Amino acid sequence: MEESRNKIDKRIIVGMILIVLGGLFLLYSFNLIDFYLPRIIFSFPFMLFLAGVIILINSSKKVFGGILTTVGLLFLLPKIFPGIHIEGHVVVPIILIALGIYIILKQREKAARIE
Repeated sequence: MEESRNKIDKRIIVGMILIVLGGLFLLYSFNLIDFYLPRIIFSFPFMLFLAGVIILINSSKKVFGGILTTVGLLFLLPKIFPGIHIEGHVVVPIILIALGIYIILKQREKAARIE
């Protein structure tokens, strides 16, 4: 029974995807972003992002899914918003800092459960 509470309804996911796509198309129609769908969907960063989201939803490996999603999104942002320039020497430290914070928080959570 508790398992069904943690499960995300697939209709909610489809609704969120439609809202994001609609928002992107709306921003494109106002010339706020350079959104060319095939250039974004058929790119390696989008595949990383998509794999991360699928792992987050369907697997217990939330950290791995979160890392893939974050890395994919970091490299996908310049394709969606051309004004954003994310260079490689910035991405690795951000990932290391995020991973360190996660490990510390996870250890605190385990320590709190033991006490």
